[in-house]
Amino acid sequence: MIEEKSPTSGPVPAVPPKKVATMRTTKFEETVAGYLFLAPALIIFIVFLVIPLVMAVYISFTDWNGITPLRDEDAFKTVGNDNYQQLLTQEGRRQTRFFTAVKNTTYYVIGVVPTQTLIALILAVIVNQKWLKARGTFRTIAYLPSITSSVVISIVFLWLFSRGGLVNAFIELLYPAYGDKAINWTDDSTGVFHWVLKQFGVTRADVGDWASEKHYGLRTWDWISGPSVTMLMIMILNTWTTIGTLMVIFLAALQNIPSYVYEAAAIDGA
Repeated sequence: MIEEKSPTSGPVPAVPPKKVATMRTTKFEETVAGYLFLAPALIIFIVFLVIPLVMAVYISFTDWNGITPLRDEDAFKTVGNDNYQQLLTQEGRRQTRFFTAVKNTTYYVIGVVPTQTLIALILAVIVNQKWLKARGTFRTIAYLPSITSSVVISIVFLWLFSRGGLVNAFIELLYPAYGDKAINWTDDSTGVFHWVLKQFGVTRADVGDWASEKHYGLRTWDWISGPSVTMLMIMILNTWTTIGTLMVIFLAALQNIPSYVYEAAAIDGA
């Protein structure tokens, strides 16, 4: 009986040294090319974000007035954490301004980030549907605000939200009594929540003494004011101009999902 040899039996041929060297060279070249492509964005990130951030942290431990050139010998001196103690423990203009900025930033983030993310995701899901015709047109229209000139967008929004603009005209159409107390969206520091309460006749004097208690330089009534009317306009503007970019990102992720995933989900009744 003749024994048959398996085609896979026997010693595995070694890779020639020349081929190994070529593979290493190719991998090195690809790595270098990758870093070269990343270099411009990385340099911009370091120069305009990392370095200023490090400098800001360092300067926060000094008494620099922000005007004297840093190259001067007596421009600043190290004061430790005195600046932070003043902000957190000493009432005054600095503390009020700082925590006003914290309040405004908090309301801005809470209002803008979830809204733009949710709307962008919904639009991406809709545009990704196969039954939708002219998907490319809808995608272009949604992305157009992201590439439109900021100057043009600002002028359009100033016109829309002016006292006699389209927004106030639309609100007056729904609520005729609004015309006598139309909002000046572009120059109104009233908190949105305060404005809503005012429509029902509720003021700070009506809610009790707790509203006058101070916390970190601001009264409780100020903390719960919400974003100002003008900031609300800016939040709407920012949301409108960034939805397109986020939609494209979500859409790219959705289109990269393999078709068999959808088929399996359909079989499972999802």
